[in-house]
Amino acid sequence: MAKKKVPHFIIEFPLQTEIYQEHVLNKRFDIARRMQNAVLSMAVKRYFEMTKTVKFRKLWAQLGNDKKKNEPIWLQIFQMMDDYRIGKSHFEKDIKSMQKHFKKNIDSFTAQKIALKVWEAFDDVLFGKGEDFHFKKYGQVDSVEGKSNNTGIRYIRRDDHNYILWFGLMVQVDNDRLNCYEWQPCRTRSATVASADGLLKENTNIMYSWSCRANHLSNSITKQAK
Repeated sequence: MAKKKVPHFIIEFPLQTEIYQEHVLNKRFDIARRMQNAVLSMAVKRYFEMTKTVKFRKLWAQLGNDKKKNEPIWLQIFQMMDDYRIGKSHFEKDIKSMQKHFKKNIDSFTAQKIALKVWEAFDDVLFGKGEDFHFKKYGQVDSVEGKSNNTGIRYIRRDDHNYILWFGLMVQVDNDRLNCYEWQPCRTRSATVASADGLLKENTNIMYSWSCRANHLSNSITKQAK
């Protein structure tokens, strides 16, 4: 059954960051990159071990254009993937033990979203148009995301101002000039943090900003060009 589509929109504003906050956020982006690469590395090793087997190669060779005939073959492939610990739930277990070493910088919900990115990469290679797995180089991870506004990356209102709160960092959102349409979702519980982007410095083309999604329970911090 198809999921019911819920209308949503995005509002984006700059963050009023201080230098030390920028350093902390950039550190967390790189920790996320290393965690993502580590999980991907383990997953790719398992994947190639699976593809070396005679059973997998025979199953893969049997796939054709008939979707109904392919169904039992895919079921066997999915079972093999589960046996080799390839899948979203397995990647979440992998990153759970890893997150404990970085618990002062990356919360568990954000770690789960990192695992999801690894699974999406596999999904694209196996079932989409992806041709290979790509590891992230330094500076290439420019987004981290949580699951809700209750923990991890949070959007709060305090003393008539709005803030992004994440593990000791409280960064003010520059949205004092909202119109009535923008203000309504940002002041209610139906709106959660969707992204806070980049690095704001003089003479650079990178900035931190925050975007608010109505009816979308997902928080993220993103770094992007101005």
